[in-house]
Amino acid sequence: MKLSLPRIVVLFVILTTTNFSLVHAQDETAVKSSTSVFKVKTSYLSNSVYNGRKDSLEVPYLNISLKYLNSGGFYAGAGISYLVSSYAQRIDAFNINAGYFKEINDNFDFSVNLSKSIYNSNSVSVISEILGNVSGLITYTNPFFDLSAGAYLMVTSSNPDLSLNFSASHSISLDPEDQWSLEPAVDVNFGSRHYYGSYISSRQSKKGKGPGSGSTTTTSGNSKILIEKTVTALETNKMALLDYELSVPLYYRGKKWGFFFIPTYAIPQSPITYETTVKTTVTANGNSVSTTKTSQSIESLSNVFYGEIGVSYKF
Repeated sequence: MKLSLPRIVVLFVILTTTNFSLVHAQDETAVKSSTSVFKVKTSYLSNSVYNGRKDSLEVPYLNISLKYLNSGGFYAGAGISYLVSSYAQRIDAFNINAGYFKEINDNFDFSVNLSKSIYNSNSVSVISEILGNVSGLITYTNPFFDLSAGAYLMVTSSNPDLSLNFSASHSISLDPEDQWSLEPAVDVNFGSRHYYGSYISSRQSKKGKGPGSGSTTTTSGNSKILIEKTVTALETNKMALLDYELSVPLYYRGKKWGFFFIPTYAIPQSPITYETTVKTTVTANGNSVSTTKTSQSIESLSNVFYGEIGVSYKF
């Protein structure tokens, strides 16, 4: 049975920390092998985007990962993501994961995955508040297209989140040996957004512009002025349509070497509403006077294009 994009999604669903991998990352190599193998992969991701959301700063990564795949379907791996931006160069994320893949019959297969992620405290990736997840994915295959459905229970820095992914794809062979292929896919993502609320709240304290909480103190004559800003995302517990994603991955799958290029166009949906509270405290001659103003804003969303390119080697 020919492998397709949804099956590939299963094994690399969180191996590269850049896309939270719980998310809909893709692998360029076969999922199932008659013998146990190791796979090493390196790639460049132009921007860290999750469910159509991105930071005001670009977050490009160099990713390196190592995975062990047992012939029985068990696998385990680890990966690091190195930030290669103009404002910082550092290891920004580390991830470990393990799981199991099983073909039920010629048309159905499923997988389960457990992942743990660690992000740099200054990371501005929109998924830096996601600490890990447990996921499951089932795929239906026929000669015309593949359909998959995945569920992800995510541990965040605040409350757990639930994410659902539905995908349709089709593999187009580009050579007689089926080593080169195009695999266009359409993904639809739903979920709650506690992780995103935490990201918005903490964003102001990190490098670069963006909504978030923080405080500043200034002095004017004999007066000290303290301004404290708190940003809170509203209704993050509700399930919502988050985005549509269109991608046309190009894969080369040789016996040892693999190559992939995955351009993705994300169309975000359901902008979140967040509340900003600004408390101003003026202290003069030992006396303090405080005033508080509260306002609400709706998130400004725009379509985003990004891509990942890389190579892999199995041994």
